[in-house]
Amino acid sequence: KNNKRRKKMKKKEKNEQNKEKIKERTEETKKNSQKENKVKKIKEEKKKRKEKKKEQKEKEQSKKSVNKKTIKEIEKKETI
Repeated sequence: KNNKRRKKMKKKEKNEQNKEKIKERTEETKKNSQKENKVKKIKEEKKKRKEKKKEQKEKEQSKKSVNKKTIKEIEKKETI
């Protein structure tokens, strides 16, 4: 009888320990996934900013080129 009781107690203890371990693991994975999500978000934002900058530069370049063309055209007209 005593032996059975002891076995039951041991089993219960083990179960509880396992539950604790599982809980800890799930919390850990949650934290990790949150961190990963944050990092992803930051990277995406950086990428967007970079793209915006690039677009801005391209716009400015195109404006400059258009200005140069018009200046050249005006000069041609003046010489003629």
